[in-house]
Amino acid sequence: YIFCLPSVEKLLLGIDKVGRFSVSAESVPLASVPAAEKQTSSVSFSVMSLRLDAVTAGMFKLSRTESVRQINAGNLSLNYRECVKTDATVREGDVISVRGLGKGTITGTGGVSRKGRLFVYADICI
Repeated sequence: YIFCLPSVEKLLLGIDKVGRFSVSAESVPLASVPAAEKQTSSVSFSVMSLRLDAVTAGMFKLSRTESVRQINAGNLSLNYRECVKTDATVREGDVISVRGLGKGTITGTGGVSRKGRLFVYADICI
């Protein structure tokens, strides 16, 4: 699907070749375009504190060292902004994305284990 302004639509409908490949185009109402399906999975894990490196390691099943490497390399975004602070505090509703691994949302925290670790729940889009 290509989304365009009505003024460009006529031009796009007239194209019959792209490079050496033959193509065809037709106009489709916006309401009939299917919504993209996201594959999500729920994960739960425990951390000592709600630090970015610990939560990232738990969400994406990384070692804490690898999580720190990803953060320092600039491959991690917290709430759609690049974050290079490994000790940034994460809250419920925050969105964490790691380039090449996916994006996840913290859906909740709750409960404490016998050893004092906090339980964290998240949904991950793969």
